[in-house]
Order: sequence, then C-alpha cells, then structure tokens
Amino acid sequence: MVLEQAGLDLHIASGEEEAELTFLGACSDPELLEKNILLVDVGGGSTEFIIGQNGNINDGFSIDVGCVRLTEELIHSDPVDSDDLQKIIHKSISMLYPKLSSIPPEMREIVGVGGTITSLAAVYQYMEGYSNIEVHKFILTKEQIVRLLTHLRRMTLEERRKVQGLQPERADVIVAGAAIFSTVMEIMKAQEIMVSKRGLRYGALVKRAVRD
Repeated sequence: MVLEQAGLDLHIASGEEEAELTFLGACSDPELLEKNILLVDVGGGSTEFIIGQNGNINDGFSIDVGCVRLTEELIHSDPVDSDDLQKIIHKSISMLYPKLSSIPPEMREIVGVGGTITSLAAVYQYMEGYSNIEVHKFILTKEQIVRLLTHLRRMTLEERRKVQGLQPERADVIVAGAAIFSTVMEIMKAQEIMVSKRGLRYGALVKRAVRD
C-alpha cells in the first residue's frame, strides 16, 4: 500500500537490525568509535541496551520497561505524587537490576540515545539559562537527572506541556523516562551519561551511504 500510494519501498527492520543501526549511528561519532560503551535507548514499551566497541556489538538486550508502559501502569496522579514515583522506581529496579548488575564493572561509559534523553538534555539547558542549546554530546550527570525528575514530576501535565525543550507529546511520559535513566545510572554506579542524537535514523542513513 505504501509503495502504491507513496512510491516508497517500505522496509521493516527486525529487532536485531534496529539495534545494529542504532549502535552504528552512535558510533559514527569519532569520539565514541573506539570506546567501550553501553548504549541506552528508553522507548515507549521497552528499553534497549547495546554493548560494544569499535563499531562492533558484543551484546544487546531489551527489557520491558518503557516510559509509556510505566506511565500507563503506575501513574495515577497529576502532578505525579511520591507514591506513584516510588512505584515506578521500584518496578524499574526489579526489572533492570538482574541484567544490568551482570555487566562487567569496567563498563562505565554510558551513552543515551532517543527522544527521552535528548529531551532531558534540552530541558536542563533551558532551565539553567544556557545561551546556546546543544544536545548532541551534552553530558548529563546523575545528580542533574534526579533534579530534572524532581522538577518535572512536581508539575501538572499541562505545565509540563509548556516546558521549553520538551515536546508537548512527551509531557505525559517524561517523568517515567527520567526515572528509568536515573535507575540505570544508579545500578551501573555511573555519575554521567553522554547524550547522542545519532541514533536509529542516523545509523540507517550511514548504512545506506556505505552501501551506495
């Protein structure tokens, strides 16, 4: 139908190909190419983790903890009250800890891709009054993410929709998304995360450019 109506040949990527393209996109940045990294992408229904170095994936897995899933399941207050937030954090820990705790301790270079982490980077910079808003390769500390989580969860949904740097359609799920990233960093004992805008779409373009 897409081919008939739009003249486009639609390709549906498998989960493995999605991981490959996301990692390829992030590692196209020379600063990350040779580093041993843990790539984290918080999606709506799940969170994807990819471990690799030099553009090669060593391991990858998906856990059914996503910002939409947790919001629909556990947030029943507006603003988000402390009980709902604690439920999100406890659920995130119980789902993420068994897998993340098995990652070697030397793995501390964490890179975040996707709309959740790029939104947090933008919101933080607007909140701090930065003159030039830069998201790609911005470093967010664990303390800053916790501060963002506290700041955003105290707002009503309508107030979050007006926050600079946050797309209105993400306002309802950003609290759960921030809580997931905070939990990942706590489990990994990581103090900071690098934000990358070179994710899935960038990787698809890189692969196509190489192929062509």
